[in-house]
Amino acid sequence: MKTIIKFICTAAFIYVALSCCKKDDVPGYTPEQTDFMTENVCGVYSVKDGKLFVYSEATCQLYYSPTRYSARILQDDLQKYITVTFVSEIAADTTVKGSVSLEGFSAGSYKDYDLRILKMEDSKAWVWYDRGNVGYIIPWGI
Repeated sequence: MKTIIKFICTAAFIYVALSCCKKDDVPGYTPEQTDFMTENVCGVYSVKDGKLFVYSEATCQLYYSPTRYSARILQDDLQKYITVTFVSEIAADTTVKGSVSLEGFSAGSYKDYDLRILKMEDSKAWVWYDRGNVGYIIPWGI
């Protein structure tokens, strides 16, 4: 009987210890944002719907304007494109007012929203829109 109780207590302890330790969580970010930051291809990523639009070198183009604080990903046939524009220069771990314009998606445009810049590296910016649980990886500094 003591052996069974020890086994149950040990199993319960291990279960609690493992469930409390999420190795993928990044402090200061939600699990959705952490998952999004593992993506590396420019595009639109939705928590609800997954990858909505992803850049392909064969069928898309990237655009970046440092003077207009904007970036665009567009299909060559212009059936789908996204433009993200900020009111000022951006930096990682900041929140900046900005607008998102979507063409070829069920959602339209979002103006004057708080967009969180999660990280910037490899000439890209990971932008997060909290209310929509949508992330945008855009060209930045190319």
